Amino acid sequence: MTGAGMQPPAGDESPHRASQPRHAATPWVFGLVAGMVSAVAGWVRLRREMAHRRRVVTDLTGRIVTLEEAVVRAEAEAGALKSLAEQRRAELSEALAREAEQLALFERLSGLLAQLATLERAVAEGGGAVAAGDVLALLSPLRQAMADMGFTAIGEPGAEVAFDPHLHQEAQSDNLARRALEAGQPVRVQFVGYRRGDHILRRAEVSAILVEDGA
Repeated sequence: MTGAGMQPPAGDESPHRASQPRHAATPWVFGLVAGMVSAVAGWVRLRREMAHRRRVVTDLTGRIVTLEEAVVRAEAEAGALKSLAEQRRAELSEALAREAEQLALFERLSGLLAQLATLERAVAEGGGAVAAGDVLALLSPLRQAMADMGFTAIGEPGAEVAFDPHLHQEAQSDNLARRALEAGQPVRVQFVGYRRGDHILRRAEVSAILVEDGA
């Protein structure tokens, strides 16, 4: 018989009480799994964000390269246009200077040209007789205009000079036996040449002086 004060046997424990430790550990396991899932999800999001940023950087790098290439092409085109503009400016300046020189020459020779027509009429009416002095007077403005523009004569007609192949050439009208003229050889100026500064425009025509010329 079992009394009210009797205790159950020491080894007799109910199943509910024996399972309590296992039920107490379950929330810790769930928390660990949830943390791992959250960490994995965060890592996945980080990978996606990094991949997106790499695509953005690659796109921006491509745009920068394209802009740099465009800048290089623009600078090259600007340099070519500048060179072309400078060339056109130089050509225009040269053309304007040449035109101004031609106009200045015409102004200096306008009086000569006007008198030339009158001289031609006088020659026609006078049977071709014209005084040499009138012709020389008519050509005086031309000689002065050439001097003003820097043109100078090489030699004087009849002058005896030493042959310089840079300044002289054998006269085409020389009927004497032609022999090669040597530098320093005495020659006589037949027709003057012209130069402008260091630029030789026309060499003076000369002829050799033979021994008989000095006898």
